[in-house]
Amino acid sequence: MDELCDDTPIFRIFNFYDLINTLSTGAIRLSQVSRMEDPNELFGVYFDVFRSAFGPQSADHVDQAQAQFRNAQSHYYMTCWTRVSDNIAVWSLYSPQKDAIQVQTTYGRLRKALNAHYNTCPNALAYKLEPNDPTDLFLPPEIGPVNYVDFQEVYSKLKRQCAEYYIEKERYLSSLIESGEDLGKSTSKWADIDGMVRARIFEEPRLGGPLLKDFRYQHEQEMRFVLSLRRRDGRTKEQYEAHPLAGLDEPSRHPRPEDCPPNIFVPFAPSNFTNFQVDGRIEDYKFDAISYALAKFGIEATKSSAFQEFEI
Repeated sequence: MDELCDDTPIFRIFNFYDLINTLSTGAIRLSQVSRMEDPNELFGVYFDVFRSAFGPQSADHVDQAQAQFRNAQSHYYMTCWTRVSDNIAVWSLYSPQKDAIQVQTTYGRLRKALNAHYNTCPNALAYKLEPNDPTDLFLPPEIGPVNYVDFQEVYSKLKRQCAEYYIEKERYLSSLIESGEDLGKSTSKWADIDGMVRARIFEEPRLGGPLLKDFRYQHEQEMRFVLSLRRRDGRTKEQYEAHPLAGLDEPSRHPRPEDCPPNIFVPFAPSNFTNFQVDGRIEDYKFDAISYALAKFGIEATKSSAFQEFEI
C-alpha cells in the first residue's frame, strides 16, 4: 500500500483518563497487544512466527505455532487510529459510556514521534549495554494503514496446504524407501525438490507482519503504529564476537512476557492534537466537566455531530 502523505489527518477516540494523562505527561501510550480485548490482535505476526519457527511440516504445527504467537503479543505495543472522522461504528466500540473524546492529529506527526523514540533506544544500542541490561530497546517502528483479510479463511487454507505438503513429502519418501533407498538418501533427494514443492503448494502471496487485521474490523479504516520491544541478552562482548553469526545478529532478545511492561509511552506534545470532539450522546453535566478539564490545557471541546438528531 502506498505511503500516506504526512499531512493526512488521523483520528482516535480516547477515554477521559487516557486523554488527560496524555496531555499532562506529553506522551502517548502504546498498549501491550497481549492485554487488548481482541485475542487475534496482531495475528499477522502469527504467520511470521509459523514460517520462521516451523515451516510447513504438518497441519498440527499450524496450531503449535500459536503458543509462540501468544508470547510474541506480549512484546508488541501499538496505538491505533482511523482515517475516518466521526465513524459511528468506532464511537460505539470505543465510547461505551458515551463520554469519550475524539482527537485529531496527522499521520506525519505521529510517525515522526515514533521514529524519534526509536532513535533514542534502537535495538543496535544492545552492543553498548551490559548483558541482560533491562533497558527498553526497539526494532524500527512498523507504521501504516492495515491490510484487511479473512483470518479464518487464511488460517484454514494454511492448514490444508500444510496437510497437502506433509502427505506429498511422506508419499515421496515412502516411494524411495520402497525402491531400496535408505532413509538418509531419501531425505537428501527430498531436499532437492522441497523448494519447488513449497512454491507450488504455498502459491499465494505471503501474508504477515503487524499491519494485518481481520476483515470484520474493516469499518475502522485503521492506521496502526507499532513498536516491538527487545532487551540485551546474556552474552558478553567476547561471547558475542566469538559466535559465527557475529555481525549478522544483535546481542538482544525478546523479553519474557512477565518482564514486559503493560504500556510504552512515546513523547508527543499536546500541541500536536487538534479538533477535540466529545461523544454527542454525552449527558450535559459530563460534557461541562470534560470541557472544564480540557480548558485547563487551553483546549476548547465541542460535541460530535455523530448520533445527534438533525432537524428536517
